[in-house]
Amino acid sequence: ALNRIDASRGLSRELKLHGGRFRLDPDEVPRLGSASATNFIVSLFDYTCTHCRALHPLLAGAEHQYAGRLAIVSLPMPLDAACNPLIPHTRPANANACEYARLGLAVWRAKREAFHEFDDWLFSPKSPPPLDQARAKAEALAGKAALAGALREEWVERQLWLDISLYQANAIATADAHLPQLIIGDAIAHGSIASAEELSQLILQHTPLGKAPQVKTEN
Repeated sequence: ALNRIDASRGLSRELKLHGGRFRLDPDEVPRLGSASATNFIVSLFDYTCTHCRALHPLLAGAEHQYAGRLAIVSLPMPLDAACNPLIPHTRPANANACEYARLGLAVWRAKREAFHEFDDWLFSPKSPPPLDQARAKAEALAGKAALAGALREEWVERQLWLDISLYQANAIATADAHLPQLIIGDAIAHGSIASAEELSQLILQHTPLGKAPQVKTEN
C-alpha cells in the first residue's frame, strides 16, 4: 500500500509510503490532530502556493470533522530554487518559500503546541506575511532562543530534504508535479481541490473512515 500504519514497533508507529521508501513517525513530524489517529492525510504544500493556501482551511475542517480519527501530516515543500534542486528558477510568487518552510518546521521543533497557531497565522492572509513579520511571529510563539536553536538543528534541513524527495516520488508516480499533493490512503491527489465536499469524497473513497458520526443536539 502507498500509505499504511506500521505498529509493529509497539507504541511507536510509522507511516510507510511508496512501499516503505519513505517512513514518517506521526509523533515526530508537523501534524494537525492527534498522533493516535488511525487515518492520516500526508499534505505536501508550499506556504507561497495559492492552491495550497486555499486547501489549508479545508484540511483543518476535515480534521475537525473526523476528530480523533484523522490527522493531517503537514510537510512544507518549497517551490524555491534556493533550497530545492528540483526547481530550476524561483517564480516571484514563490520568493522566500524556503525560509517560510524552515520557520514552520522550526516552530514545530521548538514548541509543538505553537505549530497549529503559527501555521494558521501564516496561511490566513491572501499571501504570506513579509518574512520579517513571519520570523517575529515564530519567535513570539516558540521563544526567540528556542526558535534560533531549532533553526540550527540538522533536523530542519533533513526534514526539508525528505519533503522534497517525497514530492519528487509523488510527481513521478502520477506524472504531475503540481502542488498541493495529498497522500490519502492508497491515492495521491494533486493540484487544486475546489471544496470541502471534494476533499470529503477523496477521504471517503480512499480511507475506511466512512461518514462522520452525527452530533446529537438537545432541544
